[in-house]
Amino acid sequence: MNREIGISARAQTELNRLNAELERRTKQRTEDLETALRERTRAQAVALRLAAAVQSSDDAIVSQTLDGTITAWNPGAEKLFGYAESEMLGGYTKRLLPEGRAAEYSVVIDRIRRGEHVEHFETVRLRKDGKQIDVSVTMSAIRDVGGTVIGVSKISRDITKRKRAEEALRDSEARFQTIANGIQQLVWMADSSGSIFWYNQRWYEYTGTTAEQTDGWGWQMVYDPKILPAVLEGWKTAVANGTPFDMESPLRGADGKFRSFLTRAMPLRNAQGEVVHWLATNTDITDLKRAEERRAQLAQELARQAKELADSRSELETQTLMLQSVLDSMAEGLVATDAEGKFVIWNPAADRILGMASAPIAFDLMSSHYGLYLPDQVTPLPADQLPIVRALRGEVSTTELVVRNPSLKDGTWIEVSASPLRDKAGTVRGGVAAFRDINDRKSAERKIRELNDQLELHVAERTAQLQTAIKELESFSYSVSHDLRAPLRHIAGFSKMLVEEYGANLDSGAQHYLDRIQSGTHKMGLLIDELLNLARVGRHALNRQSTALNPIIADIISILKPDFEDRSVKWMIDELPPAQCDPVLVKQIFQNLLANALKFTRGCQEACIQVSCTRRKEDGQLVFMVRDNGVGFSIKFADKLFGVFQRLHRSDDFEGTGIGLATVQLIAHKHGGKAWAEGEVDKGAAFFFTLEAAKTVEGMAQLSAVGGTI
Repeated sequence: MNREIGISARAQTELNRLNAELERRTKQRTEDLETALRERTRAQAVALRLAAAVQSSDDAIVSQTLDGTITAWNPGAEKLFGYAESEMLGGYTKRLLPEGRAAEYSVVIDRIRRGEHVEHFETVRLRKDGKQIDVSVTMSAIRDVGGTVIGVSKISRDITKRKRAEEALRDSEARFQTIANGIQQLVWMADSSGSIFWYNQRWYEYTGTTAEQTDGWGWQMVYDPKILPAVLEGWKTAVANGTPFDMESPLRGADGKFRSFLTRAMPLRNAQGEVVHWLATNTDITDLKRAEERRAQLAQELARQAKELADSRSELETQTLMLQSVLDSMAEGLVATDAEGKFVIWNPAADRILGMASAPIAFDLMSSHYGLYLPDQVTPLPADQLPIVRALRGEVSTTELVVRNPSLKDGTWIEVSASPLRDKAGTVRGGVAAFRDINDRKSAERKIRELNDQLELHVAERTAQLQTAIKELESFSYSVSHDLRAPLRHIAGFSKMLVEEYGANLDSGAQHYLDRIQSGTHKMGLLIDELLNLARVGRHALNRQSTALNPIIADIISILKPDFEDRSVKWMIDELPPAQCDPVLVKQIFQNLLANALKFTRGCQEACIQVSCTRRKEDGQLVFMVRDNGVGFSIKFADKLFGVFQRLHRSDDFEGTGIGLATVQLIAHKHGGKAWAEGEVDKGAAFFFTLEAAKTVEGMAQLSAVGGTI
């Protein structure tokens, strides 16, 4: 029984313990349930608040699976991307990717797969309307109960405006850098403490320093040590007080020389009025300083000149009186106007010559007012041809006019010389005209014209007489030649018969005389032929045409070939330009000159004969030349070469009539040109000729033709 009682006690104790444990566990379970309920309620509240936040957020909040399928799309996403929730749920994120962004997206998703958190990833997305926008994306992994990544939660924020602002800021900074580097001033920026962190390019070019040397407070190295303490004190005071800094001080350049600069630094403040930066310039005022010194010197000089001007005023007044006296006493009229055409000078002689005083009238009325006419004495002088008007246009002119008005009924001839009045810069400030009475000169000119008319009449009469004489002379020449040829033929014939019939019986002396007779008659015949040729050249009507000269010379050389077949002759014929000439007469010139060259080089081992042409620089005239290396002549006798019957060599040495060169000169004169020669004894000769005169070719040619015929 005791045992039963004892077991029951133990059982009761165990039962009590179990009951207590049950109560504890029940209480704990109740507390756990209550805690879970509270947590669930709190989680539901958080979820509700989170859902409300997601729905009301301006940011795009999107959930998606790892393959890109969209599972959540808030109103912020609709606003940002333009797609409604119904359009995107179940769709794919790649719809929002611009071309070329797929690889970038894959890299980010791989990071999410690895469980990484991606914050503020800046990229570009495509709106429904096709517009690309800049966004900042924060991505977080979505995990299941077991912790496996099954999706992505993304918060996207539109940063387009911020990007544009950043780009604008960068552009602004770039423009500032460009402007600051382009100006001539030294520009720098400092932080709020006064430490300089940026200089423009001009600073480095002038100082020859580097950015490392002058960073912070290193700029002190370019200041004059004598005034550096004052600069530092002023700068630090300005930084401490936030007030502008303004100071003149010398800065050392890269060449080691100091120049004066004006330093000005201004504080840049934020919205709260705090100094955040300093912007400063160093302006080179060395030249300004020198200019100020020069200005002071100039002021002194001006004061001195003012004194001299005051001292010379009385002298100027005296000179003015003298000038007025000169104007009053001048025989010539003198008038002057200002730039507007108002007369400022009109001397008494002008009144006397024009018969009227100065009047304030317009230029277009001046001719009728003063009675000004052109030299035809009928046409009024146009206003734009008034000498004073031309002077105001900047022209210099000399004009003859006729003045006829009530005061000068018979009219007066005047000569007016006008020119502009210019200042030191060359600007026309007025005009001046001087004029004089030329009635006496005009009377003399009329008399000269009358005398010229009489002279021309006498010349015409004399020319007619001369032409008659020329014709008579030509007839005489033909008669003489005919009368001379008849006895010459008799002499030549009888002397030839005498030789043929009695030559064997004649002694050597008689034979010599007969040879002399035959030689003389032959020369006399040649002389008559040359004289007749000279007369024919004078009568020949000039027929100018463009003529190629080289074929003419080749023809002449062919004609002269028998004269040099057994000789060594070097011909040097240049390519000659065509000439405006009479080909028949010019052929005669070359034939005479080339025949002479062959004749006077007869004693040379090798004869050199050159034909060339040059163009004179001063007048562009063609000069033809025939040169040889023969016996030449003394230059002092050059003026005799072209005279009829003039010879510089003995006929026994060189045959000839003395008419060939006279014919050359006559033909050159007939063309309006001339002929001349140069030479030296035993060193050859050169003969030159032109076929037109340098000036007034036609008139000279006509005059030469008359002279050549004579």
